[in-house]
Amino acid sequence: MKVILSKIGVLALILSLVLPTGAASASFRDVPENHWAYPYVQSMADQGIVSGVGEGLFLPDRSVSMAEFSVMIVNAFYGGYYGSSTGGAWWDGYLAKLDACGILQGLDLQKTNGQWDDQAVTDPMSRYDMALMMYQTLKAQGIMVENWAQVAQAQERISDLYSIPSRYQEAVVAMYAMGCLSGADETGAFLGYQSVTRAQACAALYRLQETIDEYNLLAQNAVSYENDWENRALRLINQVRQENGRAPLEYREELVSVARAHSEDMRDRSFYSHVNPDGQTAEDRLDKAGIAFSRCGENIAAGYPSPESVINGWMASPEYRDVILGEYDAAGVGFAAGSGDGYYWTLCVISY
Repeated sequence: MKVILSKIGVLALILSLVLPTGAASASFRDVPENHWAYPYVQSMADQGIVSGVGEGLFLPDRSVSMAEFSVMIVNAFYGGYYGSSTGGAWWDGYLAKLDACGILQGLDLQKTNGQWDDQAVTDPMSRYDMALMMYQTLKAQGIMVENWAQVAQAQERISDLYSIPSRYQEAVVAMYAMGCLSGADETGAFLGYQSVTRAQACAALYRLQETIDEYNLLAQNAVSYENDWENRALRLINQVRQENGRAPLEYREELVSVARAHSEDMRDRSFYSHVNPDGQTAEDRLDKAGIAFSRCGENIAAGYPSPESVINGWMASPEYRDVILGEYDAAGVGFAAGSGDGYYWTLCVISY
């Protein structure tokens, strides 16, 4: 059965989402304090990201369209009002903003002669599309899943993983791994074809904000303590070597510089490899820096947010464990914080 809204009702729903950030918050009669979504709805309302539909109501169980969710994302992360300046539909400016940021990539919103597909934009949004938009919002902020262990754990929790269309799988797994989304039933199934309610959208954006805030805080601390993290990583490596009967590695500032330059290069040119896009290997980089050695080794990592986590990750890899415990004389750890996987690490070791 279709529910036909009056023009006033439609206008109220639109205004409940397009109010600019900073609008006055409100408490809603249909979202009392014992409602599961109360903290999420109230937080979004407090920030002016959403508001009620009039008469003290929020309508938490009403479906959200792609257009409405786009407004919520813009209000939350891009400074608020982006109404159409060309006399088009009320959502045009919001979708144009997200499209420019790459957030609508992969969605079925084909445009004809510069126009959005009205039905695709205004139909109830699926959980699949919400996951994809959230994932691409994080990517636009330079945030990715921190490590592959989290991905593996997330995959195990999604009971219907292999029925998820391929174009959505990466986004759904990433959102599980980062704690932004979870299963829709007791089995952990994602049930991506289900539509999203206003309450669910608020909960999802609340978690998305938390993820972005946490990442930004970690990144700020990482930049502030870059040298401390590099030194601490080497201290941890020597501690592990001592526990395994190996002599400590000598600290070499020149090796730190080579390692850091490779971490920065992986970040800046968006690759993850011992061989850079110019074909240079670890040996090539050491030769270029004028460092004499008889043999060398190199570990790399991306996504680990602390020295402790990256050393644990390296020790879990037989190949990288051999480098840490190998017969080497000197070492340097280089760290770079930034876009893509967020944290890039390189360990350079040499024998004289």
